[in-house]
Amino acid sequence: MAAVPFGSEQCPHCGVVPAPAALYCGQCGTALVPPPGTVGAPCGPLVAGLGCGVVLLLGFALTTLAILILNVPDPVALFIAMALATLPVGLYALLIISLDRYEKDAPWLPALAFVWGAVVAVVMSFIMEVVLEAAGRAVLGAQVTEVGGSVVFAPWTEEFFKGAALLVLFLGWKADFDDVLDGIVFGSLVALGFAMTENVIYYGSAAREGGLASAGVSFVLRGVFGAFGHATYTAFFGAGLGWARESAAPLAKAVGPVGGFLLAVLNHTLWNAICDIVDRLAEHTQSMTVVFASLPVGHGMLTLPAMVALLVMAWLGWRRQRQVMDVWLADEVAAGVVTPEEYDLLTSGRASLPIELRMLTRGGGRAWLATRRLFRTEAQLAFEKWRLARGFRNATVGRRRVGALRRQILALRSCF
Repeated sequence: MAAVPFGSEQCPHCGVVPAPAALYCGQCGTALVPPPGTVGAPCGPLVAGLGCGVVLLLGFALTTLAILILNVPDPVALFIAMALATLPVGLYALLIISLDRYEKDAPWLPALAFVWGAVVAVVMSFIMEVVLEAAGRAVLGAQVTEVGGSVVFAPWTEEFFKGAALLVLFLGWKADFDDVLDGIVFGSLVALGFAMTENVIYYGSAAREGGLASAGVSFVLRGVFGAFGHATYTAFFGAGLGWARESAAPLAKAVGPVGGFLLAVLNHTLWNAICDIVDRLAEHTQSMTVVFASLPVGHGMLTLPAMVALLVMAWLGWRRQRQVMDVWLADEVAAGVVTPEEYDLLTSGRASLPIELRMLTRGGGRAWLATRRLFRTEAQLAFEKWRLARGFRNATVGRRRVGALRRQILALRSCF
């Protein structure tokens, strides 16, 4: 296979834009020839930073495993708990990612958010809560601290360390974290990872006490009825950050992050208070009926309205995205890059499935895949031009990406 110049804006073999400094095209494998004298040149800080990141992540992962073993020392119960905790995660993650219908981020960013929640936030929250509870017992006494641990310490601590992941993404990847929808998606994924690890402890404890049946009951209560509890809390903070990013109003930039974080803590605190009351009632009455009757009602009163509010924000985000495409693809229609039919489909919000099915029946799988990629690439073109206009992207890099996306759209249409 022929090599192409290093740093080319587009791979001539498949039309995909190579990653910066890539030696091979990630889509088709075509070799990209670096300039003379640069082969084998050390990447310096980049390699060192990646190496440190991998080592730190491995350390957090091993510490998380130690915390799980400490809380669930029975290997059989731990295996059951891990299986139940990870079982629905893939489906829930797909549902969350599908909220961002038009603007797709690099796959590793959602993965980073999830992993941070599953290991980094868990370890840091565990350490901080142990310290706070020890201090609380010494100052306030054991009885007060027992209530304060779950109702006061846990919400603030956990939302702080989950929110730290959102701050890292917000400050480090502003071109990928540029609106409310991004904040909801990233916040929900961080919380989904956190909830998965936390559920291992709850399911494992239930399995140790009552076997598989008890673990199954805990799974229904936490993994089904309460599946998106943590996600709704942290999504509020993410939405606040996203609002601050996309809005030009100084008030939004100040109120959005602070208000979003306080909403996250408030919802988390109220839910933990409900759980604490239900646990005490169940212990007093010696009946699990209280738990089965109360927790679903609690979710209906607290989690469901929070989810509805977030879905309304998502709907407003979809409308804003269509407005971005309406503005920034209009000149592409005039230039012949985007067809009027495609423009109408993207800006009206109508489903692209009928067109995709038509291409599948007429042209087979290749045409269907090309159609899906075409709509996604046209949306990316609109958002790339919007980011460039807002200053979220380096001007030179942004113009190169815009040109490459235009060429990719024309190449995809030739597949029909």
